[in-house]
Amino acid sequence: MNRPTFLETEQCDVAENVSYAAEMMKIPYKTIYPTHYFKPPAEGIWKLHTYGEYGIGTHFEGGIFHLYQGRTPDNALIFESACKAIQNNSFTLEAFRPCKYEL
Repeated sequence: MNRPTFLETEQCDVAENVSYAAEMMKIPYKTIYPTHYFKPPAEGIWKLHTYGEYGIGTHFEGGIFHLYQGRTPDNALIFESACKAIQNNSFTLEAFRPCKYEL
């Protein structure tokens, strides 16, 4: 796909260029949207255009959990806690914030 950048630009957020490159080459892909996040990152919440926002400890459609900025000790604890809850079947989004903007 000609090595699209994973950097934020004026036209897109981080890694959105990968989607644009796939579209230009007619490569099908599926976008999986976030549903909830645990906390905002230190630099401020990340926006998803008109959809909503996301942050540290993001839960995506289909039950996918991703820990952005997992290199920091505090965030690593969030990941460890989520993994333990998933393993013992007690994971819940109760303490999480919704991603999607209310219309």
